[in-house]
Amino acid sequence: MNTIIILCRERRQRAEKRELIENIKAATGICLADIPLLHVNGVDIFGLEKP
Repeated sequence: MNTIIILCRERRQRAEKRELIENIKAATGICLADIPLLHVNGVDIFGLEKP
């Protein structure tokens, strides 16, 4: 995992995050990890899942 993507500014409920991840996957084909790599200043940072 060498790429990170900033997904959302505020903490969201788990179901909302999962839905957002699925929408990004459907729209772009990009598979994001389910759990943030880290959370900095109110921003969740997600990594790409290995194919």
